[in-house]
Amino acid sequence: MRFAVLGILLSLALVLSGCGGLGQDPTARVDVSVYDSDGNPIQGAAVKAYSNYRLGTGANDKWLNIEGTITATDTTDTRGNGDVQIAPLLIYAITASKDGYETNGVEKQIITGNNSISITLRKSTDSQPDIKAFLGEITKMSVDSIAINKSDNRGYVVFAVPQEKSGNSFDTYTYYEDETITGLTYNNQLLGKTLYVKNIIATSPTPNYGVVLEVRDTQGVKTGTVIAYSGSNLGNVLLNTQITGKAIYNEGDTITGLTGAGMYDGEAMKMIFTGTWVATPTSNYQATLELRDSQGNIVAAITAGEGANLANPSYGDKYLKTNFQINVVGISHKTNKGYMEATRTEPTPEVGSDRGSVINKPPTITVTTGKVTYTSGETVSVTATATDPEGSLKLIDLYYTMDSGANWSHIGQCTSSPCNLSFKTTSKGTYIIAANAYGNETGKDHDGGAQKTTNITVG
Repeated sequence: MRFAVLGILLSLALVLSGCGGLGQDPTARVDVSVYDSDGNPIQGAAVKAYSNYRLGTGANDKWLNIEGTITATDTTDTRGNGDVQIAPLLIYAITASKDGYETNGVEKQIITGNNSISITLRKSTDSQPDIKAFLGEITKMSVDSIAINKSDNRGYVVFAVPQEKSGNSFDTYTYYEDETITGLTYNNQLLGKTLYVKNIIATSPTPNYGVVLEVRDTQGVKTGTVIAYSGSNLGNVLLNTQITGKAIYNEGDTITGLTGAGMYDGEAMKMIFTGTWVATPTSNYQATLELRDSQGNIVAAITAGEGANLANPSYGDKYLKTNFQINVVGISHKTNKGYMEATRTEPTPEVGSDRGSVINKPPTITVTTGKVTYTSGETVSVTATATDPEGSLKLIDLYYTMDSGANWSHIGQCTSSPCNLSFKTTSKGTYIIAANAYGNETGKDHDGGAQKTTNITVG
């Protein structure tokens, strides 16, 4: 009996050892192919797999100065192929390097079994020659193409530069995000200045790409920003840096210093760039914006794209006097968030035709409710108090909305102050209550009104 038990235990041990054991971790294979910029295989490149890593700072140094635990290494063969054996289900940084080339790499989550990646190395000696055009010829330089390198997910722009001895032949130069272009000349305006490749943006899901370029002075200080597209003449693009009032905004930015119109005439307004929206995969992106009054209350939700002026009737003319012209809307390749370029100017102050004085001041108004929290079906009492600094009130209008201003319901109106009205809640959520006041000098159909809002919660 004792020998039978020992035999069974020995057989079980052999079975377990044949299965790799209970404590042994399985490994995954990663096949790494290393090529140069022309697609030729690179032999003798050192391949390293890092776990628990931290990339270096700067787009050009993040792979060269990587820190972490090297878990596996290999050297590429004549076909540019190597492989590393590592534990699966983790995220690794896998790099390739060789003398004469810039170190590059890929971040990838490794799955059980076979994996494959491709890494492109650019020659460090001649991969990024400076653009040096003879005086005035920058006006003939153009953007040849803009794209994303699929092997390392880096955005780049290719410039076409005329050869000095032949006006019909062009050299092309490739610059990646976070790289700097030097040697520019243009009627002595760019001597010593540089162009910094700030970002690549997609203006539609198709995608159509643009490149964001920063003009920097001899001290490296930004003096202007432009966006160029495939086919753009670089000389013409750089002239746009002279346009005053132009600015770049990123998703989440708050745009201040705007001047209100209509019911908010003269009031300090602000706008939040909340994101982007697109109608179809072939349409251009549009910006989604929240316009707010001086108290932070939402006045309007605006969706607008390239070419829109938010002071025009289709957008915010009832609320915004500042000319806010949207030039470009896109998605940043670096952050995958919204990106917008706009030009803003203040209009010439309006002057009364009879007295030559600035148009009349709007009324002032406040709005309150009995409390801030209600139950569904409960009646809400609203009080609006208004005064007109230049005459008497003509009208007070009360409204409410349950969908952040997309649809408004009319509560009622009064011809004197205070205005006491009520309405019954119908569903749970946040209600915005707006009170509009109009003076006798302007009337409801003219600019010069005033509005204030307050919020309640219905549970």
